[in-house]
Amino acid sequence: MKRVSILITAFLVFTMGIYADWNQAYLKGSANSWQGTQMTYQGNHKWELEVTFANGDSGGGPRFKIDRYGDWAESYPAQDYTVDANKTYTIVFYDDTKAITATPKGNPVDAWYIRGSFNGWAADALTYNSTTGKWETSITTGAGDDGGGPRFKIDHYGDWTENYPTADYTLNANSDYLVAFDAGTKAITATEQVGPSWYFKGAANNFEKDILTNGEITVTFGADVAFSIVNDDESETYASSVPAGDKKYKITFNETTKAITATEQTTPEDGWFIRGSFNGWAADALTYNSTTGKWETSITTGAGDDGGGPRFKIDHYGDWTENYPTADYSLNANTNYLVAFDAGTKTITAAEQVGPSWYFKGAANNFGKDILTNGEITVTFGADVAFSIVNDDESETYASSVPAGDKEYKIIFNETTKEITATEIVPPVVDMRGRTIYFLMTDRFSDGDPSNNNGNNPAQYSADKSNWRKYFGGDIQGLINKLDYLKNMGITAVWVTPLVDNTDGVDETYDQVGYHGYWAKDFYEVDEHLGDWALVKELDKQMEKRGMKLVLDFALNHSNPAYTDEYGALYKDGVKLTDHPNDGPTRYFDMGGKQWAYGNYYHHNGGIDAAAGDWDIYPNYIVKDMYGLADFCHKSQLTKNYLIGAAEKWMDAGVDAFRLDAVKHIDGDFIKEFTTTLNDYAINTLHRTQGVYFFGEWYDAGAGNSASINFANSSGSAVLDFQMKYKIEGAIADDSTMKDLSNYVKQRANEFNSPDWQPTFMDNHDARRTATYLKYVKGWNDENYMKQRIDLGIELLEVLPGIPVVYYGTEQYTSNGNQEVVFGQVKTGEDPWNREMMPSFDTTTPLYGELGKLSNLRANSSAVQKGAYNEKWVNDDVLVFERVDGNDVVTVAVNRGAHTTLSVSGLAKSNGTYQSILGSDSVSVSNGSATFDLSTNEMVVLH
Repeated sequence: MKRVSILITAFLVFTMGIYADWNQAYLKGSANSWQGTQMTYQGNHKWELEVTFANGDSGGGPRFKIDRYGDWAESYPAQDYTVDANKTYTIVFYDDTKAITATPKGNPVDAWYIRGSFNGWAADALTYNSTTGKWETSITTGAGDDGGGPRFKIDHYGDWTENYPTADYTLNANSDYLVAFDAGTKAITATEQVGPSWYFKGAANNFEKDILTNGEITVTFGADVAFSIVNDDESETYASSVPAGDKKYKITFNETTKAITATEQTTPEDGWFIRGSFNGWAADALTYNSTTGKWETSITTGAGDDGGGPRFKIDHYGDWTENYPTADYSLNANTNYLVAFDAGTKTITAAEQVGPSWYFKGAANNFGKDILTNGEITVTFGADVAFSIVNDDESETYASSVPAGDKEYKIIFNETTKEITATEIVPPVVDMRGRTIYFLMTDRFSDGDPSNNNGNNPAQYSADKSNWRKYFGGDIQGLINKLDYLKNMGITAVWVTPLVDNTDGVDETYDQVGYHGYWAKDFYEVDEHLGDWALVKELDKQMEKRGMKLVLDFALNHSNPAYTDEYGALYKDGVKLTDHPNDGPTRYFDMGGKQWAYGNYYHHNGGIDAAAGDWDIYPNYIVKDMYGLADFCHKSQLTKNYLIGAAEKWMDAGVDAFRLDAVKHIDGDFIKEFTTTLNDYAINTLHRTQGVYFFGEWYDAGAGNSASINFANSSGSAVLDFQMKYKIEGAIADDSTMKDLSNYVKQRANEFNSPDWQPTFMDNHDARRTATYLKYVKGWNDENYMKQRIDLGIELLEVLPGIPVVYYGTEQYTSNGNQEVVFGQVKTGEDPWNREMMPSFDTTTPLYGELGKLSNLRANSSAVQKGAYNEKWVNDDVLVFERVDGNDVVTVAVNRGAHTTLSVSGLAKSNGTYQSILGSDSVSVSNGSATFDLSTNEMVVLH
């Protein structure tokens, strides 16, 4: 059977028919002042929201509409839907039929909730205490929020219709309280809970502070066995140690006597596990049956494995220290058993379960018979979507099919009713492997609205485009105007530089501004030079119509210059929160065995010192300012809430994926929290069928850079593969060979857990363009020859493993020889000279057409998207390889040298004559062999 193993943390399963035609639906009406409240997706095209209507508004009585995009571009019904006043309704809308129902609700269940700054004003239920007759809860206040210090209200029903007190109830910051509410008198008490918290601190937890629960904590120690128990501000410290390292201990602290005890955890929790050929010898827990006094489980044996037929052992603790029987317990193949183990006598029984076995049979498994386990099987289908479920002798056959091929489904068969259901398995993130990403600097692409060029400060705009460190006029409207240019080139995703609101001042040191988008001051607003929220939503709408995904650049590491201009000023929805000089009280946290300073939002540890080696010393490159920019502290909950909330707002407007700037310089734990939270938001709040694709910029990332590989394999984010850029540019510039390139492709397959998910590129905004390098640094004078080499570089991106990223203007062969001296070195065509205004939208360049062809191949070939890379022939100038996924085979031959003819054997392509996707070559394959006639700078692609 053909199966797919996708290297992602988790899978989400969606039943056929769950996909909505709409990605969101908003209710707008008199109840919410026509502002738009997002409805909840219930599946099968159904959206639902509970709303309480009062008396209406100046325009009429209680009424509403359902709005698709939140911008009135598409709404239903044609006339407002009217309801009765002073009632609560369940509103249901079907996005396929556009049917609307409004069902009145009875009285809500009586309950009281607490809403406050400490929980983001969400409704957390209070618990009724029958002894005191009050509704109670315990809270920790935190620092407050944008609206003020720590405070709360008590809310009846959790819908704001009745709440107390009239003014918010205020509390002390960072304190624990027991809150009690008398529902009769409406009196509130908040009793501060006295007593310090205690923490474990030592080498075993990298000298962080892990809180003790009921005076206890379990810790695994390494070689360093010393530790301390400390209070909140570490004014009290009690040192101790454990007898031996590399062991696990329960640490107990007596808050009265301050005595510390350490108890080695030597006995694992009692349990029995089954390990065998049927589960890859993993440890699956048995269940204790109190009736029989035995440990039991049901299994389906399968065919066995490389070591022999179906067999198993029973393992105590799941660690192989004690297992039975001495020789493996053997079973029949493809059979269901109830396995029972007597832990006293160590006897094992395996009772065959009577009844027919059921099998999957279809083109997807070459019409073999694959047994169903507990009535289920997972299958990847090709073009033929028909299949049958059959019994052992095929005397019973039940036919079915799935809706669409080239997808993975879980097939479930009900043995009683003989009903078959097929559930599509969807990866939890947007799968970009079939897409080509176009990366553009929004300000430098297309000026669609000259009226916004001056922004809030005309001094930021360079009208004659002579100051490359100021705004040139590109904007969101300009991008919308050029979407068809991109679509016709085969572009299916667009990565834009940050659209968030940047500073309004001018940095006088270099006469520069945040035209690039990386000097944010308000992550919750759109920069006025680029557009507004309505345009962002229009961009998403127009991209959706063209089947494109929107990728937003997001700078989690920093805001704006800390020591000039606006001094790290940070806003939320136009309200100032902080700036770098006035960032609240200085506090400290431990990282890397040292203490580092931070305020409410930022680190305060000075700048990265290149002379001291800070760029490569952990954690200096995380906790210090980069290039004088106000550096976010991701240990601060205020910072985390701010950045995650901002990203969610951009997702609300249609963002599908994020490029994360400078991920090397960000606390890795926060990256994991960021990616996990936003994936959950996409699925459970926005009700998307897929989560979010993330990729980060780690300079020099790629195979051979172990820190970046570890990040890509564990953070929930891919990384831009700089090493692939170096190898491709080196090959087309004659600085290295095709052998070097092929060796790197094989190396990255061994180091990345998911090499096909890592974005690859040749040009970007932080390095000189390859065309600039060839023309102005290497001095190549033959313009056509240089363009052919640029073509080869981009063509390689499209057919090699990874997600190709094309930098704006590369298809126009853009280059720039401007030079400047930086730190005593002459730089040619580097930042900002690699950020020119888009020079042309010529659709007749060779690369424009080639990109369209290869992007189409990538979109339709699983081999290119995720197939294995198989080198078939290579020397310094020529590389022949195949991408193979099952029966899908793409064969590529590329030659940078003189004209050559070569024969290649061992090809996976079936016999036949194939027309190259590029150029006019025709190649015949016979018994795995083919002859390629390759001109200089030619690529042949067979599919």
